[in-house]
Amino acid sequence: MIIRKIDLNTEIEQLVAVIRKSFITVADDFNITPDNAPSNPAFINKEALLKSAEKKDINYYGCYEQEIIIGCYALEKAWQQTYYLERLAVVPEKRQQGFGRRLVLDSLRRVKEEGGTNISIAIIDEHEILKNWYKSLGFVESGRKTFDHLPFDVCFLRYMLID
Repeated sequence: MIIRKIDLNTEIEQLVAVIRKSFITVADDFNITPDNAPSNPAFINKEALLKSAEKKDINYYGCYEQEIIIGCYALEKAWQQTYYLERLAVVPEKRQQGFGRRLVLDSLRRVKEEGGTNISIAIIDEHEILKNWYKSLGFVESGRKTFDHLPFDVCFLRYMLID
């Protein structure tokens, strides 16, 4: 298993498939559909992913087994020393094996190397299992918000990189 930057020119199809496959389980659990949350990663396509990557300072990293992406995450430099951890995903058949934890730890290392001091992530507020998993990794809740265009409340979590 290795984690490396994803080449969007050659691996975009594989990345989109991993994101969709990973997020559809959550979408199903929380009754998220293309009608009530069209921007949810469960419904992402190649064009939307490329457009967001070009518009923002986002890099994608993949967890590979024999050159096949089994998990991923995106890092976006938000402002000053703050980064967003986005689209953390592990395909369902590879969950509960520590890959998600390794991806988060890799993101923390990369942000620290870039001089970042904190990472923020947004999740479905009702997703207690995921929320508790992030807390077990050292994230703390930093807020909640209701968005008119989403069928759920959003919980924000933050990890402070302190020596």
